Parts: sequence; C-alpha cells; structure tokens
Amino acid sequence: MKCAMMFPGYGNQFVGMGKELYDESRVIQEHFEEAAHCLNTNFVQICFASSEQELRRTVYAYPALFILGSACYALLQERSIIADVYAGFDIGGYTALHAAGGMSYPDGLYILQKLANFYQECLSHRDMIAFRVTGLDEPTVQDLCQASSTEDNWVAIGAYEDETTFVLVGHQEVAESLREHMHSIRNVKAKVYPMEAGAYAPICDDFMMQYKPYLQKIDYHELSYPVVGVDGTLLHSRDAVRSMLLHQLFQPAYYDHVAQHLQAYDAIIIPMPDKHLTTYLRNQIPDTPIYTVTTMQDLDTLERKIVHREEEE
Repeated sequence: MKCAMMFPGYGNQFVGMGKELYDESRVIQEHFEEAAHCLNTNFVQICFASSEQELRRTVYAYPALFILGSACYALLQERSIIADVYAGFDIGGYTALHAAGGMSYPDGLYILQKLANFYQECLSHRDMIAFRVTGLDEPTVQDLCQASSTEDNWVAIGAYEDETTFVLVGHQEVAESLREHMHSIRNVKAKVYPMEAGAYAPICDDFMMQYKPYLQKIDYHELSYPVVGVDGTLLHSRDAVRSMLLHQLFQPAYYDHVAQHLQAYDAIIIPMPDKHLTTYLRNQIPDTPIYTVTTMQDLDTLERKIVHREEEE
C-alpha cells in the first residue's frame, strides 16, 4: 500500500489539540520538553491550557503545530508507520520536511519561530486582509483582481485550493471592496480568511527579505523520502528543499496541485488532530481513504490498516 502523509497548517490549531496523545505518550512529552528548552516557552500551557485567542498568535501557533506534528510523527514511527511521500498545508510544509529527514527538530523550531516573528511584524505594519472566494474560475478572479488594483493598492491570489476556490490577499480598502462585490454575485461566497495562514505572496517582501538569511542558515539534510512542495512539484534533494522554501515566500501556494499529486496514493495519513485539513482532502480526493490520528485508538486502527495489511501482503 502506497501512503502519503500530510501535516496541517495555521487555522487547524485549537486549545487541547493532542492532549490525550500527550498524556499517554512519553515520546510526545519529550518533544514538548525539548521545545520548551529550545524556545524558552511552555507549550504544554499554550496548547492545553491557554485560550483560542492566544493560540491564534503566530508566535505560538506556528511552533505549536510543528511541535505536535513532529511529536505525532515520532509516535507513528514507533509503530513502523512511515509514508512514501510527505506534504504540508502552508506551515505544515516545515513539519513535512522534518518528517522526511530534511531538517532537524531544533532547526525546525528555530526557523518557524523566526518566521512567526517576522510575519507578525509584517502584519502589524501592513493594512492588509485576506478572504477565500468560492464559485468563480481563475480567469474571472484574475480579471477582477486586475480591474480592482492599482500599483500601490492591489489584491491578488495568494493560494489556489481548487478550480473555483482561491485565497485572495491585498490592501484592506481595495480587497474589502472586491470581497463585497464578489459576495454579491449569485452562487459566489467570499469570506474573510486569516492572514496568519501564510498567504505571504506578495504582501511582505521587505519583511520576508529579512527572514531569508535565516533560511539560509539551516543545516539542510538529504531527504529520506520525497516531499510535495507547495507548487505541487516533488522534491528529492536538500538543494530543491532550500530553493522551494525561498521561492514560496514570494509566490502563491497551489494546494490544488498538492491534492492532485496525493490522489495517486492508496491512503493519506494526517498524523495529528486538525480542524479543517481532513475536510479539505475529503472534498478534493473523495475516493482516497484518509486516516486522522486524534487518539491512541486511532493509532491502533491505523497500525492495523497500514502495517498489518502490508505484512499480510
């Protein structure tokens, strides 16, 4: 059985995520302890006993998702549950790179903390909004964006989710005006989307240029398993990983291409609790079994479905 594994990104975090797994797994507890040492922050408190408002902050949400995703993957490894390819939704891509052997756990914590800090600073200095529009094709969306934009005030596609669903980002006045116009079109929905979800391009070029040198400091490793980049291409080497991480700061994400690639696999594993990724993948790939690990019972089920089936085959 060929399996893919995908890690959720911003917006999937919630207070209490992974608490049962944390309580019952020493390997997950160790990941939280190492994160507290590396970042000098109590992520047990942040993840399990804070507020939803606090956990929405990038400085907590980005590393928290990486910590839990990496910890849950280590738990799966103990059960010999390993995928053939790895992918991530926005910042979940960093967790995928770590799981595939592309970067160490401390390096992942370090670089996501830097990204969270720079991006939060960017948002505090930019009058920007994002929204998701559903019900229009790409040429129409592109035309509407172009007609609404000027050189200094613009709106553009930041992410492609499927053929008729896009995340748009832009300066607040023009973007909000376009959102209201799109929402008035029959059978079209245009709802506010969190800027923190990583629709970076092309809103924060100057801040992202400050982040770029830190990406270059990471000790990248050769991948043990291929990784699907945010443009849908398959990455096999550390040079390709480095190039992709730099590229994705300034370009839209093509999650529709990622989903198309994962369609070729027999099953998809989401190794940690999530709020939206499971639903997104089921909508995009309805015929592919998706296994989400929220409890130890989910892990037992996954082991029977994946490992034992492979042994029988």
